[in-house]
Amino acid sequence: MLRVGSLAALLSACAGHSSEKAGQSDGASAAGGASGSRNTGNSAGTLTSNGMGGALSSGASGTAGTAAGGTAKGGAGGTGGKAPNADGGAAGGVPTLPGDLPLPPANCKALSQAATTEMCTYSFECEAVALYSRCDVGQNDTWACQCATSAGGAVIKELMLRGVEGATACGVMARACLTDTPAGDRVCERTSEGATANDCQLEDSCGPSFELGSGINAHGVERRSVSCSRTNDGKFSCTCLPQLLGKQDHTVTAPSSQAACEAMIDVCRDGFPASAAPPICTDGLDTPTPTTCGVTRQCTQSAALSNGASLTSAITRYTGCYGGLEGSVDGQSICTCEGGLLASFTLQANVEIGTDACRTMLDACTGATKLEPTGPVDCKIASKNAQAHACDAKLVCTRALRLGAVDVVGQGELDFTCQQAASGGPWWCACVSKGAPKVFELGSAPSAEDVCYAAVDRCMQQVEVEFGPHPPLQTLPSPL
Repeated sequence: MLRVGSLAALLSACAGHSSEKAGQSDGASAAGGASGSRNTGNSAGTLTSNGMGGALSSGASGTAGTAAGGTAKGGAGGTGGKAPNADGGAAGGVPTLPGDLPLPPANCKALSQAATTEMCTYSFECEAVALYSRCDVGQNDTWACQCATSAGGAVIKELMLRGVEGATACGVMARACLTDTPAGDRVCERTSEGATANDCQLEDSCGPSFELGSGINAHGVERRSVSCSRTNDGKFSCTCLPQLLGKQDHTVTAPSSQAACEAMIDVCRDGFPASAAPPICTDGLDTPTPTTCGVTRQCTQSAALSNGASLTSAITRYTGCYGGLEGSVDGQSICTCEGGLLASFTLQANVEIGTDACRTMLDACTGATKLEPTGPVDCKIASKNAQAHACDAKLVCTRALRLGAVDVVGQGELDFTCQQAASGGPWWCACVSKGAPKVFELGSAPSAEDVCYAAVDRCMQQVEVEFGPHPPLQTLPSPL
């Protein structure tokens, strides 16, 4: 297996390429509405909905606000981000009498609730840990709900609810907060939209659908959004969020901005249609040495979309393979993939250094060839910091994979942080690898050191470790 020190050795060997390829790693920018807002980068963005703001579950950036000359309806917050403060609309809520408070989760205590016909907030306590739920009515009488470790704290879960009202929604969300989300058919719902003559933004929330009691339907939330802006030639430049395969330049020909966004949201949510033409790629070769190779690949792909729109997408990736590095197993080669808005990832394989090895890696780097697991995930602590009531750790994970006809070992990463509110109380943790961070109660433990080791197994159950092309890890929230 790849040892922890191999990544540092690899990065040192790759240093000569980092400045040369830096221009390929610039983040894509896409215009939002003229008076709306759009954040770019890898930190969590925000959306607002009737006073409710929270982090996008994509962790990338958010579309919000009102576009010039148009309207935009906001979405809700996201798992692993921060819950909105209670101020954003809660002050106008009607307090619920103590005897009428919704039932809290088992072994928890209801504290307070404020509700109107359009929103509610609900505070409850479990084992001396303050918890909080909030719901805002959205489109089609669907309620956007989330629960968190406090108002303004880390979001534990987010759901879209139907069949509830202001007085009951937050109690339903609180009782669902600490339970596993059941499996169900995937459904998608429009949670944010806005358009002008030159710009548009759309967001869909998708997740498994299931029942939460009589007449109450819920589905999980995984956000996919698109923003498009008209270019000088009359076409539209569009950006998907999150950019799961890194930076891609999408150019859409459509009769209107709304038609461009409506066509592109399917691509952002589900990927290129099966009817799309195969990508056309060109490779640029670095001068090989006996122990290194490097290839830059530029690909374009076209597809006909709905609403009379058509799409041309462009992607650029670089890969380098290096032999004889410290940390490799049995002298195997270590290959790295780089690209705009991608986290650098590595594969190790028993291949001879040369152009063929680099091109094989590029197939994984661009997503043209899927990495198929052939062995279990193995994670080890690379670094940790344990204190009286906190533990933070970074894990390096490896997995045997199959890349076409080549057996490889992939390297991934997983980070977590755990905290305890008071001595003797339960520990709460936040983990992140692929996708949004997950926040959960770990339970009791004799010491922070014990928590560090117990959290390794629990985090591997909570989040999936990514071994292929993926964006950088999202920022870990504080679990308490």
